[in-house]
Formats: sequence, structure tokens, C-alpha cells
Amino acid sequence: MKNPVSIMPAAEAEIKRLFSIKGLAPTVGLRIAVRGAGCSGTTFVIGFDEPQPDDHTFNEHGFNIFIQKKHFLYLTGVSVDFLETNEKSGFVFS
Repeated sequence: MKNPVSIMPAAEAEIKRLFSIKGLAPTVGLRIAVRGAGCSGTTFVIGFDEPQPDDHTFNEHGFNIFIQKKHFLYLTGVSVDFLETNEKSGFVFS
């Protein structure tokens, strides 16, 4: 199965940087999920987590990506980037 989410180069670099400075256990990976999918809109969530039984796991860019099966529909075709400006920095979903 193919990962439904594209990780852009700037996001990949920031994720790897965060992995290296946080000293996370080898079982920890990047979780990509959605919250509030419905009439009020979709909020994308990204963070570090342990694998869960209902996850699909993808090893890309040198780290694991965990996505729950129920989130595939909402994440298909989404890309994750990292933007940094003078005012703010963070992950951006499009």
C-alpha cells in the first residue's frame, strides 16, 4: 500500500532535525491524522507517537509514518511542508 501523504523536502528536513534533538525511542514514528472531519472542516495533526494496532506504517525518508486506517480517505493526496518566516514557523498541509 502506498503512503497517501507526500512529505516535502523542507518538512522532511525538519522532521529529521526534531527526531535527532528529541532522542526518541526507535519505535517512535511520525503520526499524521485528522480531527474534526465533518461539517466544521478538517484539522490535520502531526506529531511523534508509538504505533497502534489499527495503523498503516510506512517507512519513508528514514523514519516511520503512522496513519490510522480510518484517516486514509481524508489524507489521500495531502502534502506536508514546513514553512519558516520572520513571524512564525510550522508544518503546513495542502
